[in-house]
Amino acid sequence: MYYDDSAPLSRAFLIWHGR
Repeated sequence: MYYDDSAPLSRAFLIWHGR
């Protein structure tokens, strides 16, 4: 999906869209 290793924001994005 996204680069959770080079994109910490990706994780936040998943949390926002993973409510």
